[in-house]
Amino acid sequence: MKLCNNLLWYALQAIVSILRKDSSVIDTGTFTANAVITGNLNATKDVESENYNKIREFFAAETDAFLVSAAMNYFGMESVNDLPKRNVFSSNLHQGSMEEKRKWLCEHAANLFDQYVSDSVTELGDAHQVVSDQLEQEALPCRFSSCTRVFKYAKCRINHEKSKHGLVLNDAEQAPTSTQTTSQQSDEILTATQTTPPELDVPRPHPEPTPVDSEELTTPTECTGSQKSDIKKEDHIFNYGCLHISLGLLIRDAEDSVKEGDGQRLVRVWKFLTLLFRLKGCHKYALAGIRLIASIEGLLTPRKTHQLIWNRFAGLKHGLGTRISRDERLEQLNKVSKEEIRSRGFPNINDDSVVTATRSTGTIDKLVRQSNADLQREVKSGHHCNSKQKSTFTTILTQVHCKAKVFMFCAGREYKTFPGLRRDIFKDLCLGPLAKWLRQKKQQWHRQNRHMYKFL
Repeated sequence: MKLCNNLLWYALQAIVSILRKDSSVIDTGTFTANAVITGNLNATKDVESENYNKIREFFAAETDAFLVSAAMNYFGMESVNDLPKRNVFSSNLHQGSMEEKRKWLCEHAANLFDQYVSDSVTELGDAHQVVSDQLEQEALPCRFSSCTRVFKYAKCRINHEKSKHGLVLNDAEQAPTSTQTTSQQSDEILTATQTTPPELDVPRPHPEPTPVDSEELTTPTECTGSQKSDIKKEDHIFNYGCLHISLGLLIRDAEDSVKEGDGQRLVRVWKFLTLLFRLKGCHKYALAGIRLIASIEGLLTPRKTHQLIWNRFAGLKHGLGTRISRDERLEQLNKVSKEEIRSRGFPNINDDSVVTATRSTGTIDKLVRQSNADLQREVKSGHHCNSKQKSTFTTILTQVHCKAKVFMFCAGREYKTFPGLRRDIFKDLCLGPLAKWLRQKKQQWHRQNRHMYKFL
C-alpha cells in the first residue's frame, strides 16, 4: 500500500476542494483570489498529475503567508519590519539564558497554536467517544437454560438455538443489540449522547434545542436573541484563515514525516485524513485509510505491521530530513532503467533485454553513486527551486494581512462565496453512518481472515 506520494496527492485534492471556489476571485485573501493576484493561474486548475507540483508549491507559499500573518497579529505587528507590541520579551529576558528564551518561545508557540489551530478539531474528542460506543458489540449468550455458548452475531445465535435446541424466539421482543441497530436507531443513540431529547427525530450533527412552551416558540424564519448574538460573534473570514492554517499544517506534517522517516507520525496523519476523505465523499481514499489502520491494529502479524509502518522510506543522504518516499525512489530507478534500455538501440530492445536491464538497475545505480563519491564529484540535486516563490509569498502576505485583515477578528464578517464558514473541519461529519460503515468493514475483514486465526 502506497503511503507517501499518493497520500499527499489525495490529501491536496481534498483540501483544495475546501478552500478553493472559482467564484471566490472577488473575495480578497482566498485561494483563488491570491492565485489570480500573483499570476499563478496553474493553481486554479484541477489537481492532476501535471498540475500537482504547481498547486503544491503555491499552497505551500500561501500556508507560509497565513502563518506569518497569524504570528504578526499575535504579536501586534502591522508589517514584517515592525516591532512587536504584544507578547514581547520581558526586560530581563534579553539577558537570560538560552533555556529561558527557548521556554518563552515554546510557550508562545503553544498559545499561537491554541488560538488559531486547535479549535479546528474540537469535535474529534466527542466523535471518538460516540463512534466507540456504537462499535462496541454486546455478547449474545444462548437463551437456552442449560447452554453456556456465547455468540458475537445475532444470526449465529438464532441458527444455533434453532438447530441445537429447537428453540425459536421472537427477536422483536428482545432488546436490540449493537449488531441489530439500524441506522435510525444509531442516530437516536448519537443524539441522546449529545444531550438531545430522545423523542425528537432530528438529523445529526446539529441537534435542535430542547422544545419549550408554545408561548415561547418563534416562527421558523425568526431567531431568538441568543441565536442572533451567536451569529454576530462569528467572524467567518477569521474562520477561513484558521481553517487554511489547520489544513496546511496537516499537509506539512505529512511531508515532514516522510523527510524524517517517521512512520508512526505518518500513520497519525492518515487517521486525520481518513475522516477528511470520508467528509468530502472520497470513499475509496477513506477505505484505503481505514484498511491501513485495520492492518496495523490487527490484520497483519507484528512483523508485517512493523514493516508497513517503517519500511516506506528511502535514504540516499546522511543527516536529518533527507529521507524520501519509496515511491519516489522507485521513479528514480525507473529513470535509470529507461536510460539503459534506450542505450541498447531500438533493434536490440525485446522482452529479454528489458528484463536484463531492469535486473541490473540497482547495481548500476550503486556503482555510479560510489564512483562519484570516490572522485569527489558533486552531483546536482534534483530539487527545483521556484525563482518567483519569494515574490509570491510577499504578495499573498500583503493580501491576507494588510488588505483582507484575515486575522483581525471582527464579528459579523464573511466571504460572499464562503457564507457561514466554520473553522471546525469535522463539524459536519455524520457519526451514525460513519460508525455503521466502520462496523460493516470490521465484520467483512473478520470473515475474510477467519481462516488465519488457527495459526495465531
